[in-house]
Amino acid sequence: MSKILHLIYPFLIAIYPVLALRNFNIDYVDLPSILRSLIIVLGLTALVWLVLHAIFRDAKVSGILASLAIITVLSYGHIYLQMEKVLGEPIRHLVLASLFVGIFLFCCWILVKKPSLADGARQFLSNTAVILVLLALGQSVIHDLNSYGDAQAFTSPSQANADTNLPDIYVLVLDGHGRSDVLREEFDYDNSAFINELTDMGFYVADCSQSNYASTRYSLTSMFQMDYIELEDGKERVPALKNTVLLRTLRENGYSILTFENYASGHFDLAEDLRLSRHQISFGTRLGGAVDLSGGLNEFEKTLLNTSITRLFLDTEIIPGFNENALVRLEYYEHYLQTKYILDALPEIARLKGPKFVFVHMLVPHIPHVFTPDGEFRYPDDPSRNGYRDNAMFIDQALVPVLNEILAESDEPPVIVLMGDHGPPATKFTSPEARMKILNAYYVNSNAESELYDSVTPINSFRIVLNEYFGSDYPLLEDISYYAYQQRQLRQPPAIIENVCSRND
Repeated sequence: MSKILHLIYPFLIAIYPVLALRNFNIDYVDLPSILRSLIIVLGLTALVWLVLHAIFRDAKVSGILASLAIITVLSYGHIYLQMEKVLGEPIRHLVLASLFVGIFLFCCWILVKKPSLADGARQFLSNTAVILVLLALGQSVIHDLNSYGDAQAFTSPSQANADTNLPDIYVLVLDGHGRSDVLREEFDYDNSAFINELTDMGFYVADCSQSNYASTRYSLTSMFQMDYIELEDGKERVPALKNTVLLRTLRENGYSILTFENYASGHFDLAEDLRLSRHQISFGTRLGGAVDLSGGLNEFEKTLLNTSITRLFLDTEIIPGFNENALVRLEYYEHYLQTKYILDALPEIARLKGPKFVFVHMLVPHIPHVFTPDGEFRYPDDPSRNGYRDNAMFIDQALVPVLNEILAESDEPPVIVLMGDHGPPATKFTSPEARMKILNAYYVNSNAESELYDSVTPINSFRIVLNEYFGSDYPLLEDISYYAYQQRQLRQPPAIIENVCSRND
């Protein structure tokens, strides 16, 4: 056993930082997301060990130095960022890299001069590597087994006994999707064909709808809380989405919560039962993705690169072509693939036994504008008005068959809220008024539809839904649109964007 350990301990040292980083973000990093990273660090370790063995002709010394080299590679970015945090400004890479090289050369010298130290150093590194990897693996395995169990419980036949009168509820948020009049007047895009297809499916399209707030966070939170954001002692009262009135009510009525991973750097915490990703394999081949080693750069890999020696190469561009731009392209391509996965997976969700609340936040037509109108990948992305228009055209066309499939596959007519959380960016393309004008469409039963009106805002969406489907008695609130992104704007008080729209506009 000791001989085997002496052969593999550098590889254990190499995989530990990957496992530890995954465990730190374990709720948002599925196992397939780290496979490429594991393969790369194992291959790099083998290469470094072979080179060092060719130089020193000593298995013990080369193994120790290979371990130290891989520790340097995977810790450099962490130390760089931590020193920047402590010092208040970034340390020069020349200084930090020289320090690392100096320490490594000193270790080489001391092992050559005093080979008797090699046995003790190898034993220490071996024991430490085993302990750390076992702890990290244990945490990962427990989490993955629990996730798999949750997935199996969700799809088990016992769900068939759930209340079949409760509809599945979908909230499909198209980040930044503006209202038809904004698309027509500001972007020369007539999406009336899309609106007509929604109407033909049975959607009610609120032609004059505005958002309640100008930012995603405030818009979604106020919708889920079904109330306006208040200040208390000068501080905002913004509950996590998982603690909002809507989700508490749904959980009390036996709903499971499903969400999708997306490109957004911030994750909305719904305390979901399942979070689906193209890298998620709990559902096998039906809803989970495959182990795809050829996709774009996922969020985990981006973090690993920023905390390793690649931070040095990215900042200095020592390696031609290896720079931030190359990484951005890979990152955007992953966003492209995940969006495609969401569109493919949504109809499959309808086949799962319910009741279910499905929350989808797609960053389309929001930047980055990586879609062509026919759904091909575009890079460099187009940050202009044309890019926004092309991405709006793509998502409008792509959603029609998806929505038709959801309706066809649902045992009971679902509730679907299809909306923009806000309109297009006001500072770059349009005015604050246009920023507040949103796509807002509802698929509900006739009783709920009779309560809808042209200028309904998201804050009243689920007051209407809960009143109709759950027997609640929420009065409708006045529809107000606050042009507020941040807490400081709530204190002023924020500017109110009046709704001057009418069906005849």
